[in-house]
Amino acid sequence: MAEKERRVWLDESPIIRRSIETGAFPEQIWEALTETELLGHWLADTASGWPAVGGTLSLTWERFSMTIDYKVAEVKVCQKLVLKSPMGNGQQTVTFGLRRAGKSTWVDLTDAPPSFTPNNPHSSADSNWQLSLAVLKLYVEKYFRRPRRSFMVVAKASFTFGEIMACYASREGLAQWLAETVEKWPQPNPIVGQPYRLIMPGGEVMSGHIMAVTDKEAIISWDEIAGFLELKTFSLGPGNQMLCLRGSGYGMDEESCARVEELLKPRLLQLTDYLDS
Repeated sequence: MAEKERRVWLDESPIIRRSIETGAFPEQIWEALTETELLGHWLADTASGWPAVGGTLSLTWERFSMTIDYKVAEVKVCQKLVLKSPMGNGQQTVTFGLRRAGKSTWVDLTDAPPSFTPNNPHSSADSNWQLSLAVLKLYVEKYFRRPRRSFMVVAKASFTFGEIMACYASREGLAQWLAETVEKWPQPNPIVGQPYRLIMPGGEVMSGHIMAVTDKEAIISWDEIAGFLELKTFSLGPGNQMLCLRGSGYGMDEESCARVEELLKPRLLQLTDYLDS
């Protein structure tokens, strides 16, 4: 390999770039990005810190016992927020940019790892950001400033991403585990923004719209609980894969949250049985 080509290859890192359009005003989105209470309504379970240059924002995901500390590197009110966090021998840089176009606001997200970071085929970072941006859009457009309560069920399974996405994002696949009746689901492929309606085996209704579909995961709004449901995967390599149903209800109380978890547990077990078969 020529030296120039080698330097170019070494300088490249797997940078994530994603954007989402929303009808919310930049001021709303800026509050959701920088107020610690509001960050706990859509991005992490809880947040603390001071969103000014030189300050630290700490984001905590309680069910995963994980906290990430981000140093605030740059702030341009209603325009740009840059966060940095140690990663390996360098720093991860997360940038949120806001731009107004007509009656819409675009949120542009860039997640850049340190230079020389090799590509990780098992990483779900890109998919996670797509789902997070979809939650941000739902939150600022429909549930702004309403606190949420989250639920989650997890099970170990063996799958390929093609197999799991057929179960997560197709009429036929959903009928194998989540829904007794699929009354509405866009065909042939789920289109973001399209409505859906499912009847679960106990008669419970799940309806809303499709928020995002990636190559590994999907997320749908769930109007009956005033929230959303993430159909997630975790893969740390062959033989170490997990399925996860995670979501939130805005204004949901603890008892209702527990009921949703109990409702989803048999559905996830049915999915693992279906994949095994």
